[in-house]
Amino acid sequence: MPKVGIVTAMPTEVWPLIREWRKSPHPSQNQGRVGHPLEFFEGEDAVLLCGGIGYEAGKRAAEAVIEYAKPSLLIATGLAGGLKPEWTLGRTMVAAEVVDEATGRRFKTAYGEGTVVSSREIARAAKKRELASRFAADLVDMEGAAVAEVAEAHGLPFLAVKAVSDEMDFELPPLQEFVDAEGRFQSVRFGLWAAWHPRWWPAIARLKKRSDCAAAVLAGRLREVIAGWENQDPSRPFPAPEKARGTLGRSG
Repeated sequence: MPKVGIVTAMPTEVWPLIREWRKSPHPSQNQGRVGHPLEFFEGEDAVLLCGGIGYEAGKRAAEAVIEYAKPSLLIATGLAGGLKPEWTLGRTMVAAEVVDEATGRRFKTAYGEGTVVSSREIARAAKKRELASRFAADLVDMEGAAVAEVAEAHGLPFLAVKAVSDEMDFELPPLQEFVDAEGRFQSVRFGLWAAWHPRWWPAIARLKKRSDCAAAVLAGRLREVIAGWENQDPSRPFPAPEKARGTLGRSG
C-alpha cells in the first residue's frame, strides 16, 4: 500500500516520531525548485518531510512528498497555538477543517473535529486574539492550508494533525524575523539576538519545554493516525466513522 505522506515545518516538532526512521535525501534534480536540499524521513508506513516554515514552504514540501512517495494520504502536522481557553498545552487535534487566513478558503479533511486556521506569520498573543475574533477556529498553525491546497489539487485525502504548544495568551518571542525566505529558521541569528535580550530567557526556556512536551504527545497521535489509515478497509475511501470519533483534542 502507498505510504502516508507527512509534511511539517521543523524536525523538532516530530523528533520523537522520526528519531529512528531512516533518512533519504531528495533527488538532486528538484533542489532548484525547492531552493535547498531536502531530506526525507521514512518509516515502515509513512514518509515525512520537514519543509520549512510558512505557506510557500508548506506548498513546496507537499509537492515534493507527492512526487517522491506517491502517498495515499497527505498529512499536515506540527505544533499549534490555542485559540480557545480549553486548548491547553499537550492537547491534540485531528481537525475536520483547515482555513487559510489570507484567502478565507476552507478545506475539509478526510475526518476529524474542530478547525485550524493557517496564519501567514508566527502567531504571537495579539495575533492569536485577532484570529480568535475573526474565525471560529480552535487552533492556529502556518502550513496546514498550503498542504491542504496541494492535496486538493492532486485529488488526495488530507488530514491535519496538531498538538498545542502555546495557549492563546502565551507570548512567544519575536520568532518571525528569524525565518528566511525559504522558510528556514535561522537559529544562530536567533541565539545571538537572545543573548542580548535576557528578559526573553525565561520565555524561551518555557517554550522549549512546552514544545518538547507537545512533540512527544503529537508523536503518539500520529502513530495512531498512520496505523488507522494503513489498516482501513481498502474498499472505503476514508476511515469508518467509528475511527473518526474522539479526534477532538485530548489531554496529553
